[in-house]
Amino acid sequence: MRDVTMLAVFKLKGNSDEIVFYENTRKIKNVTITSLDNTLNLQGWYLHASIRVTANAVVQMKGLLSQNADTYNIDTDERITFEPFTLSV
Repeated sequence: MRDVTMLAVFKLKGNSDEIVFYENTRKIKNVTITSLDNTLNLQGWYLHASIRVTANAVVQMKGLLSQNADTYNIDTDERITFEPFTLSV
């Protein structure tokens, strides 16, 4: 198996949003997106994400928070990185 990278855009809905990962039909990981001090309202923002699954079944996700669904600015938009996790093999 080789590494696979997927791109996705998630529309955020409020102060705290959750992305749920499934392996087949089994929920394996919840990721919560919130600001550090929980005061930033993320409603109307978008997470432009890169999700990489490595050959040894590790999932790595990172992205940019943008106020635009179609574009982002790598120099000025907020970067976000998630803790990697492993799929069953």
